[in-house]
Amino acid sequence: MKSTFVLACVGVLLVAGGCSTVTVREPLGEVAPFAERKALEGRWMNDDGDVAEVRMLKSGEMQFGGLEWDEEGQRYRAESVRFTVTTLRDLRIINGSGGENGTDEGYSFIRYEIEDESTLRLYLPTVSIFEQVVASGDLAGTIERDEGPYVNTVDVHIEATAEEVDAFLKKSGDSACFEPEPSVTFKRLKRFE
Repeated sequence: MKSTFVLACVGVLLVAGGCSTVTVREPLGEVAPFAERKALEGRWMNDDGDVAEVRMLKSGEMQFGGLEWDEEGQRYRAESVRFTVTTLRDLRIINGSGGENGTDEGYSFIRYEIEDESTLRLYLPTVSIFEQVVASGDLAGTIERDEGPYVNTVDVHIEATAEEVDAFLKKSGDSACFEPEPSVTFKRLKRFE
């Protein structure tokens, strides 16, 4: 699992382990305005006390960074993930690239909202909705299942264009395509200027 921030499964943002996922071949939406991207910059803490920092890069992309304890190596390991912030109609989306340049595993995506500049809520896609639409052939893609004694996951890889995915979201209703409750909530500890 890459990071709690990006994938919200203790998860971005971007390629998960132990969680069902939905990926698309290209980021959804248009690059968000500067002010919306800037609003994500800062130091954030989730309900479990995990702390993450988000910075905007010169390219306009965002970078997540945090520390994770490596029990086997008995040391902290730095985690760093790039992501793109976009808008899709009235939705705010974080698109996290899998692999070096987002080419290996596509892009994971989550919906987000910021309340009072101090609370960040992340909403995962509803995997079952995307699984159904790919299984029916209405959106091009593949479904991978990992069923075992301890973990049962479904990974939906959508090969349709971003425009086709957007049309599906409109048709199905945005609220049906994302979990109704936040998967994780962060409180801002510090704003970066």
